[in-house]
Amino acid sequence: TDNQRRVVIAQDSANINATVEHDLNTNMLVGGDESHKLSVLSSMFHTMAESVRKSELVANGTDESGEVKKGGVLDNLRLAHEHLVFKITSIDPHESVKGSPIVASINIEKVTPQIIATVTYMLIDLLPIYGFSAVVSASDAAGCNWAAYKAMGTVSLKDIIDNEVIEKYNKIDFDLVVAFENEVTGERHYIIPDLCHLGKNLVTCLELSSNKSSQRDLKNGKAPVNLRMGEHCWLATGGGSNQLQETKLTNRHWDRNAYSRMNVLLAFQVLSASCAAMIRNAISDEEIKLPIENKGVYNHLANFCDNMNTVIDICNGRDGPHTPENAVERQTLLLEKMQYFFEWKELHDKRVKDEEATE
Repeated sequence: TDNQRRVVIAQDSANINATVEHDLNTNMLVGGDESHKLSVLSSMFHTMAESVRKSELVANGTDESGEVKKGGVLDNLRLAHEHLVFKITSIDPHESVKGSPIVASINIEKVTPQIIATVTYMLIDLLPIYGFSAVVSASDAAGCNWAAYKAMGTVSLKDIIDNEVIEKYNKIDFDLVVAFENEVTGERHYIIPDLCHLGKNLVTCLELSSNKSSQRDLKNGKAPVNLRMGEHCWLATGGGSNQLQETKLTNRHWDRNAYSRMNVLLAFQVLSASCAAMIRNAISDEEIKLPIENKGVYNHLANFCDNMNTVIDICNGRDGPHTPENAVERQTLLLEKMQYFFEWKELHDKRVKDEEATE
């Protein structure tokens, strides 16, 4: 169908030292050849340069001792550090449409906004040749990605949303650029950060706010909001006791490492309604003692989890596909949640202005 051929372009990069490659035969990302690692290649080039230098010295009848001097060809040789990959996924919500084929990939020294924009524009022009129409680009909110999207964007939320809605939800920044118009078709192409990376970044922010040595210190006004507060409530309500729990939370959600920080499922289970309910149970139970004596402070973390859970459910279409019939209801609910986050941002900006926060 036409809807099945409308696609999202998703892109991300991997460090080449991770030995991840794009297999052109299977069109999949696979574990790469160890000999292709940057460190191995650097060593190979160094050995080759040393061999050439010694051969030249011998030919000239000079001594073979010494090292290859800095500033030579070796030091100026630019090797690729990043593997940038672009995939497409159908926007059709039905399970019959599966798969995310790779449509472009490139090995580069450094991912830049210019490269991201160039490949995205190229795919928008080329995909219609194969019967596809790119309507959305999505990526994580890394600096280069966001810089590319801001440079590409020409259409803000103000240009899309009715003035009545803008006046009602006046805390929301509707100047955010979210799309640009295709010069050929005139259709809008939307540019957004993807939900999975957003969820992981939020939980990482909560984790860093738990660490006194970190500069990150998330607060709602003056009330702390961090991951350790959630762990305290989890332990206080029987978590880690091998007893049957009402949530899916385990030690893996609090014992953060490189793997758990990349696990979307673990992040979304922290930002869930059941986690919020667990926190509120710990607050209401008079027999439970928590490290922060004023237990009401924990409500800010519960509210954060509740509101993010609603945003995730709306974006995932948990209650069914988005349709013209439920569009207004879901958009209104999403705007209410956005209002909550922008009101929080207003409190944060005040802390920065008063020099109580640094970012």
